[in-house]
Formats: sequence, structure tokens, C-alpha cells
Amino acid sequence: MENVPTIISAKFRANFDALLNELSALGYRHEYGILNARDCGIPQSRRRAFVVSKLSAPAPKLPAPILLKTRMEHYLTPIPPNNYYLTEKQLIKMATLNENNAKKGVGYRFEPKRADSIAKTITTREGPREYSNFLLEDSPDLI
Repeated sequence: MENVPTIISAKFRANFDALLNELSALGYRHEYGILNARDCGIPQSRRRAFVVSKLSAPAPKLPAPILLKTRMEHYLTPIPPNNYYLTEKQLIKMATLNENNAKKGVGYRFEPKRADSIAKTITTREGPREYSNFLLEDSPDLI
């Protein structure tokens, strides 16, 4: 089973434990924990909760972290179309958003990444938001 990490937090712990108890009552042995995609060879930071179960003993083990050998640049189109680049107006908007969020104490920041880095979590709502993934060609003075 795979889910968001909060599934094993205090808020949902009783339900999570009930699930594990039900699996155990059916004869399953299990291990659970939080894995990050970047520790499994994917150049994206995405934490997820996993439960691996097997009928009868011994319980399966979660995979050990492996060395990340790739970065975003290994998966990107060599020359993306112009519509994938942010305009100067959009960069200024994002920089202003950063300033306003800092004044309000809001945690979201527009932080474009270099192609040789690890992507943030990619969501189904990717787009022109400060927490979406954006790449820098060169470090702009605006950010």
C-alpha cells in the first residue's frame, strides 16, 4: 500500500493501526515506513508512506536507499518550446509573491531549480504557482 506520509501520523494513527491489525489477523506480516523517491533512483523529492505485506512470515523488508545517479536534466527535452519558459513579467510576479509571503510568514516560495538538481514533488496541478517545478537556464537577478 502507498499513501501520503500523514497516514501514519498521530491524527490518523488509530486507523492505520486498525488496518495493520486487520492484516495481521488475516495472517499477513508487514513492514511500513516513509520512502522518498530520490532514495529509490528517481530525481524527485516525493515522500510517501508504504506498507509491504506478505501472507505468512517473514515480513518483507522495505528497500534500502540507493545512490541517486541521475538528475532532472537526464529526463528533459534538450530544447523545450518557448511556451515552457517563464516571461520576465512572470518572474517579477513570482519574486513579488516571495516578498509578500515572507512578510506574511507564509512558507510557500518560488524556488526555480537548476537542471542538475532534484525536482520537487510533481503534482497533478502543476502550473504557474510558486510551489510548481520551474527550471533556471541561468540564475536570474530577479529571484
